[in-house]
Amino acid sequence: MSLHYLFVLAVILLLAWANLAGRTWCASRRRSRTCIAVPPTAAFLPLLEDWCGRYGYALQHRDDGRHVYQRGHGFWFGAARLEARRVRGGWQLEAYVRLSAGLFTAELALDEAVRHPLGKEGNSVEILPVAMLNERRLELNRLLQALGAPLLA
Repeated sequence: MSLHYLFVLAVILLLAWANLAGRTWCASRRRSRTCIAVPPTAAFLPLLEDWCGRYGYALQHRDDGRHVYQRGHGFWFGAARLEARRVRGGWQLEAYVRLSAGLFTAELALDEAVRHPLGKEGNSVEILPVAMLNERRLELNRLLQALGAPLLA
């Protein structure tokens, strides 16, 4: 009897992994990151740090001119990431959701994903709940507004 339960559990786990891997593969075929040029400002890093603390983004990596922040662990719904890079004449922000399903990894741009309502994009599968992507986009727009950068549509 217990062998039967183990078999059923293994099949359920395999189906869940296959579902996640398929969604991740579909996401890998789309534009991967939202890139935003931010005008130079002396208060960029303090504003960024304050925003990250307010919205739950933790610093993952920092080196010369590059800061990577992440919200969430990214197992089922994906982890929201924000990278800030120092470029000539200011900063560049890259915002995306990182999906991972074992062997498959994909990145999904925030501004591209929210333009398509769930199930209205033809043959591809909508990867993440639209409400979650809209929430991340609104959070990012609050940062962009504070920095004087153009907002995401």
